[in-house]
Amino acid sequence: MNRTGEEIPTIAEVRQALFQLRHLLDDKASHALDRVLATRHSHVELQAALRFEPALKPLREGRAGPNVPSSLGPRAEEGAAALERFRRSRSRTALDSAVQAFDEVCSAEASGAVPAGDRAWAAEQADEAHRLRYGLTHALMELEKAVLSARNASKLSRPGSSRRAIRISNLGNRLLALYTHTGDEAYLGEAMRSYEEGAATFVDDDPDRGGPLTGIGIVYKCRAERYGSADDAAASVAAAEAALAAYPPQSEQRPACALNLASSLLTLFQLRSEEAVLQRLIAATHDALTVLPRGVDAREQLGGPVASAIETWAMRIGSETHRTMAREIRDLLADGGA
Repeated sequence: MNRTGEEIPTIAEVRQALFQLRHLLDDKASHALDRVLATRHSHVELQAALRFEPALKPLREGRAGPNVPSSLGPRAEEGAAALERFRRSRSRTALDSAVQAFDEVCSAEASGAVPAGDRAWAAEQADEAHRLRYGLTHALMELEKAVLSARNASKLSRPGSSRRAIRISNLGNRLLALYTHTGDEAYLGEAMRSYEEGAATFVDDDPDRGGPLTGIGIVYKCRAERYGSADDAAASVAAAEAALAAYPPQSEQRPACALNLASSLLTLFQLRSEEAVLQRLIAATHDALTVLPRGVDAREQLGGPVASAIETWAMRIGSETHRTMAREIRDLLADGGA
């Protein structure tokens, strides 16, 4: 608190704000901010907050949306506007317009006349547009186009930058979706490599590092379920715990991370029936069911199997205590959680 009684943000709060702001900047400004964050001097970071704060003004005025690089021309602006319309209205026509616009922009700029950072931005928007259309159509072609765009966005990004880390983690997400769609294990291995590179590129205290760490955990879980490998299941648990720790306490990502951790522990218990694992599973399930919103299908998809696993274990060892634990899980499910 300063002399006038005004609250002064802690350095942790400033860093969190700067991390969030970084995503709104173009590659050049993002690189400058990365260098500021790397100094770890509080007075420098506070000066940076003042320097970059004007970039938040459009967000506060309700005009959120990416700044379109001028080198990409009016077609890119049309694509950005159409993508924003889709997010507001869920209009399929708007999404189709965005896909067409960004595909045209990426095709036109493939010659390399436009700066690589701007071309990476266009490819990232094309990836997002195709990802959204895959969510509507579940057409494999849309997912394949999203992967191609995500590859280009990653390749064109400055090595070692936070923006590249974000984009290569997005590539991991698309490859994991391809594995889920096709069952082709090659995509699983490629997704793991993308996530590992993304996690290694983020600085340790960047909350966005939780994204690729979550992906790593999911890949290990897929391997555990495919091959019945308890070691992969244990690695999945470790990655899920690291992802949960990466996000701040109030992060909107924490409920999903808590769900992933409980799900990984359930897989580990199914492969390695040990009381210690079960106790960790029960604790993680309580945490997940407490924070997951009411009406989310994942609550029942997690809580039901966990309660059944506890009941089976209780019958096996003849434990009334464990039966009570199972009832508590079912009661928590019935209560509806957060």
